[in-house]
Amino acid sequence: MFDFKNGFNTDKSSYGKGYKFANVMDVLNNSIITENIIIGSVTADIKSFDLFSLSFGDVLFNRTSEIPEEIALSAVYSEIPEEIALSAVYMDDKPAMFGGFVIRGRQKTASLAVSFLPFVFEVNKFRKQVFKLAQGAVRSNIGQESLNKVTILLPPLPEQRRIAEVLSTWDRAIETAERLLENSEKRFKALMQQLLTGKKRLPNFRGKWVKKELGDIAQMKSGGTPLSSKSECYGGEIPWVSIKDITSTGKYILETERTLTEKGIENSSAFLYLENTILFAMYASIGECCIAEKSVSSSQAILGISCQKSLYFEFLYYWFLSGKNKFKGMGQKGSQSNLNAGHL
Repeated sequence: MFDFKNGFNTDKSSYGKGYKFANVMDVLNNSIITENIIIGSVTADIKSFDLFSLSFGDVLFNRTSEIPEEIALSAVYSEIPEEIALSAVYMDDKPAMFGGFVIRGRQKTASLAVSFLPFVFEVNKFRKQVFKLAQGAVRSNIGQESLNKVTILLPPLPEQRRIAEVLSTWDRAIETAERLLENSEKRFKALMQQLLTGKKRLPNFRGKWVKKELGDIAQMKSGGTPLSSKSECYGGEIPWVSIKDITSTGKYILETERTLTEKGIENSSAFLYLENTILFAMYASIGECCIAEKSVSSSQAILGISCQKSLYFEFLYYWFLSGKNKFKGMGQKGSQSNLNAGHL
């Protein structure tokens, strides 16, 4: 049903200008992609553009992740108003390219309605097949050959369009509810900026603010991932925080999709963070953070930040929240942005 192709890779100097360049974050954050919402850009010659361009209705699959559950997230490209194999559909006719951490799926024939594509790869049966095909130890991944073997249920085209119509109606209802919260969020962000920069002081507080480097008032350590082939390392009582856990939780995190055993901690660079540690995403979803509600571990994509006595952990959490866009800009550019403890 599909022809699959890995994305475009080039040297660092080519990023930042040129064609819009869809990659991991675009797939993780959207089920439908249009040219105007793509984050990155890349310079490429005509031959490379022809090989790695996006057309209306192309499906992008995330091909690599810390854990198998993030493989095959997907997205669709369109003007129409979770990480391996999570998907998104490109619904746009404007020129764009796709990067090396995603796979493009292009229909051989129009057997699937484009409006149906954003939903078809989210079903459990598809995801379970992908999990079984995912390979890798520290970082799971899936390739074109594996995606070719995955089966999907194919209703008649008219039924596909009707299913897509019903699900899209629910999507729009959710979007309406989210827009009602937008004004409150804007006011919250404005107040946060004023309070965290000292531009607005709370009543009865007059003490002088001092500037400190974070490394002087907090301890920082990244986590680790046991080999996936060692089953004795997984399934214990120790929560193991991934990027996906951080992006799907709120201010605090208590439970995670995967857990480690004591052996998982002993046989890897994974580390036990204490309660109230700030967990900060350094890869892909840079700047996302949460607070450990109890002792947890994490993957190497996450930095644990433990505050000293002069720094209140919730204050630091909101400080990170207010500077999220700044931290994203500090990430090292490439197919998948990343940050390191030295930056902080």
